[in-house]
Amino acid sequence: MKSHFFSFTKIFDADITPKSKLVYIYLCRMANRRAACFPSRKTIATACSLCVQSVKRAVKELADAGLITKVEQHKENGRQTSNLYTIVKEAGDQYFYCDNDIFNHDISTNAKLVFIYLQRCADNGVSFPSYQQIAARCGLCVATVQSCIGELERRGLIQKRAQYRQNGGRANNLYAKPQPVKVSVPLVRNIPLVAPPRTNDRRKGYLFSCDVSTPPPAIYVPP
Repeated sequence: MKSHFFSFTKIFDADITPKSKLVYIYLCRMANRRAACFPSRKTIATACSLCVQSVKRAVKELADAGLITKVEQHKENGRQTSNLYTIVKEAGDQYFYCDNDIFNHDISTNAKLVFIYLQRCADNGVSFPSYQQIAARCGLCVATVQSCIGELERRGLIQKRAQYRQNGGRANNLYAKPQPVKVSVPLVRNIPLVAPPRTNDRRKGYLFSCDVSTPPPAIYVPP
C-alpha cells in the first residue's frame, strides 16, 4: 500500500459530525480508481477508533449529505456481506494528500481528524491554522482541539516548539511531524523548525517533514 492517499477538501466544509468526517476520509483511503470500496463496518470502526454503531450512523449521515452512496451486497446464499461505498465526486473538487499510517495509530478519533486537517492545510510542509479554524473545520470545540494537539505531541506524531517575536513577545507555537529521512544527520538539522515569512504572524504554524521518496506535498487550498 502506498504511503499516502488523497481525500477531498470539501469534507471539512460539510455540516456533519467529526466522526462522519473521519469515516469519509477513511473511505477515501480505501477507495479504488473508481472511487469505490467495501470495507466491513468493523474494519472502519477499528481504523477510526469508533464503535460499529457509530460507523453505521456516520455512513447514514454521509449518504444523506450526498457525499457517498451505499449499496448493500449479498452472497449467493443470500447472506449480506460488506456494503459497497462510492465517493461522490463532482467537477472541480479539490483534494489533498494524507499519510496512510495515521489510521494505524492507537489515538482518538478527534486526534486523527485534527492531524489530517493539519495536512490538508499544508503548503510546502507548513500550515498555520489557528485553534479556532481547526475547531470550526473539524466540528470540534477549541478545548478539544488543544487536547488533540497535546495527544499528538505525546504520541510523537508532532513536535512543538515555542516561538517568540522580535520584541520578545510570545508567538504561536510551531508544530512539526517527525519522519525518518534517508540521510545520516539528525532531522532537525535538515528540516529546521522555522516558518517562512507570513503576512500574519499570529497564526499557528505546523511543519510536516517529508523524505525524498514520498509523493508530492499536500496541495494548499486556502480555507
